[in-house]
Amino acid sequence: MELGLKNKIALVSGGSRGIGRAIAFALAREGCHVGICARKPEPLKRTVKELRQEGKDAIGVSADLTRPDEIQKVVECVIDHFKTIHILVNNVGGEIKILVEPVEEVPESHWENVLSLNLFAAVRFTRLVIPYMKTQQWGRVVTIASKFGKEGGGPPLVHPV
Repeated sequence: MELGLKNKIALVSGGSRGIGRAIAFALAREGCHVGICARKPEPLKRTVKELRQEGKDAIGVSADLTRPDEIQKVVECVIDHFKTIHILVNNVGGEIKILVEPVEEVPESHWENVLSLNLFAAVRFTRLVIPYMKTQQWGRVVTIASKFGKEGGGPPLVHPV
């Protein structure tokens, strides 16, 4: 399929495995050069190597996306390497730890981490890349969320009283 993405620059958060990895490869097959970020360096390096073997320029940045300074670092690295970003895929999210305690016993810091990863990472990335998209008058932001935002499921949040 020809989507008109040849030589576009894409940034995929959570791009070293799972859905993010598949998106990074799909974008590369469409002609994009790809920056990916993830926490664990080894899967990140492996994915970047495989993307390069497909003939595309790719970089990986290891980062903790619950931290605003780390998100800034990712964007700066991608901009330093590619000079711009055309496509942002906000793919990072999930539980930081399984909630098995009663809700009133879950520390507030846990909730802050969950929100930082699942909400604020996407907000922060988007705010940082939009100026580049406006300057070039072209850009796309895709944010992926859990199906549990729409339907029930996932780990229990409260034990029965």
